Amino acid sequence: MTNSFGVVKLMRNLKIGDEVVSDEKGTLTKFIGWMELDRHTETEFLEIETLDGEKLILTESHNVFFYKNGKSTPTYASNLIPGDLLVGGSGKGKIIKNIHAVKKVGYLDPLTNSGTIVSNNISASCYGSFPHYLANLALKPAKMFPTLLLDNEESQHREGTRAYVTFIKWIGGSFRDRENSMNFSYNFILWTSTTSSLTFGIISYIIFGKFRERGASVMF
Repeated sequence: MTNSFGVVKLMRNLKIGDEVVSDEKGTLTKFIGWMELDRHTETEFLEIETLDGEKLILTESHNVFFYKNGKSTPTYASNLIPGDLLVGGSGKGKIIKNIHAVKKVGYLDPLTNSGTIVSNNISASCYGSFPHYLANLALKPAKMFPTLLLDNEESQHREGTRAYVTFIKWIGGSFRDRENSMNFSYNFILWTSTTSSLTFGIISYIIFGKFRERGASVMF
């Protein structure tokens, strides 16, 4: 990816506070922490290669942007086929030449303030497993309180899935798996609402507890 100085940087070398290009317009966004970080697990990915030689490696459930009816649209990597037009980091479309499965050791899942990132000159989402815009809504509390719910200077080097991400995936999976008459989008809205309410409740409890420990009074 490209940072604010125009220098290409490997994703694994990102540090909290780094500014990177987030979309085809060249907009900068800050990296605020890892949702998942693993350096040792062998994982199956899709390798997407464009006609101009760019390559993007990501899981099949990860969201990436392509042009649909001339509009930048997020979709799962598994939905793409050769001939589709990806959104390039420069704003120009990139035609997919081929897609094939590969196995790699380790995986990274960074979160930026915008929820998007340009990798290998291709515009991608930070999210997988759930639709981009809904996942972006569910991660809003983590963006507001990243050092509390995601990473700090010390924890950014630790491997594993962050607790908040595990939490919302569990809730999201529960709603998605419910076998009733409600459709998935409605279930997801319920999930994001529940997640946000619980998260803010926990944060309020922690903050109130800290004030109480210090003998301070809080007025609302």
